[in-house]
Amino acid sequence: MKTIIGIKAFYLSYLFYKQFIFISLIITLLLYFLLSEVQNDSIFHIIIGIKLLLFVLAYLFYTEPKLKQKLTFYRNFGFSKFNLFLNSVLLDILATVLILLILAMF
Repeated sequence: MKTIIGIKAFYLSYLFYKQFIFISLIITLLLYFLLSEVQNDSIFHIIIGIKLLLFVLAYLFYTEPKLKQKLTFYRNFGFSKFNLFLNSVLLDILATVLILLILAMF
């Protein structure tokens, strides 16, 4: 039963993160090509740091009443705003690492 709950939680986190995927991909690619002169180890830290800052700003924007209402669906399933954004950040870091690993091959 816990597996079903875990899958449902992952799916709900993905549904929320889905609205950020395209923007995240553009930011990752843009920062990678702008910072291509920096050493590869530093690029990873810089990109993750900037993306974390952007997620913190998005978290703060969701205190606005119109955006807060969009979170009602997730709250009905027991997700807090913090938990939802934390899962989204983890999914974003995973996607960013995969993208950077693919780009490092070329």
